[in-house]
Amino acid sequence: MIKFRKIICFIVSTMMLSTVAGCQSSETNDKTLSSQPEITTENVISTTVTEPQIIDLKNSVTDTFEILSDDLHDGVWDTIITNTAKGSNASPHLKWEAVPEAEFYAVYMVDTSAGNWLHWKSENICKTELLQGDIDKKEYVGPYPPSGTHTYEVYVIALRQQPTEETKLTFDSSNSLFFEKVMALDKKEDGDGGNIISYACISGTYTRGD
Repeated sequence: MIKFRKIICFIVSTMMLSTVAGCQSSETNDKTLSSQPEITTENVISTTVTEPQIIDLKNSVTDTFEILSDDLHDGVWDTIITNTAKGSNASPHLKWEAVPEAEFYAVYMVDTSAGNWLHWKSENICKTELLQGDIDKKEYVGPYPPSGTHTYEVYVIALRQQPTEETKLTFDSSNSLFFEKVMALDKKEDGDGGNIISYACISGTYTRGD
């Protein structure tokens, strides 16, 4: 009986010591937490994320010149330049005045009704007049809208030097970042910008008719 009482006393004592220790631990944690600095808007470092600036042709180049085409009448492209059953897939005639200081010209045609679908990509033109059908089929594929009326814009860009970098434009495919990618032409051999002198644009439509 005496042994049993001693055992009970031992258990009770152990439980009381554990409780006291637990209370001390809780108090210590409370003190530790209270010693931490309060998080406020004053001591939080704010980080500002700067969006990259989009530089494109129309925003960066202000000088322009005029181009003409014998294959554009009343704002409509002639069927002969189209890649259709009725067309000949011949690149259109273009003519412009020589731009001072320009040694090369880049020529593009995009279908603005189809995400700037690239129909023409010539980046090493040295003359100021292109006759109908002058451009190789590797660089030109005529309009072939699936249906309805589409708008086709031709850009001629005057360059001081032959481009040192590819524009990364995808031929015969959609190029949603067309104007931004064209700015690769602006880089000169020394790595500086200013290779683009000016640009011209001519626009016309074509309606698919079966």
